[in-house]
Amino acid sequence: MDRIQKTSDGERWESVEIPIPLDKKGGFRTILSEFCRDFWIGIGKTIVATIAQGQDITDRKKIESEYQTTGC
Repeated sequence: MDRIQKTSDGERWESVEIPIPLDKKGGFRTILSEFCRDFWIGIGKTIVATIAQGQDITDRKKIESEYQTTGC
C-alpha cells in the first residue's frame, strides 16, 4: 500500500517486487507489479482510480533461492 500511495505523490515505476503478508506467522506471497497508474479528474486535482497489475511470483522466487543455495 505504501508503494501505491507513492504513485499518488507522483512516483512512477515500471516493475517492482512487493511482498504481501498472509498471516502473523510470517507467511507471504511475492507479487511482481509491472504497472501502476493514477487516473485524475482535472489537472492533478482529484484521483478517481489507481490501477495496479501484478503477477504472483512466489514459487519462482522459491525456485531461484533453492537454485542459488544448491548451485545447480
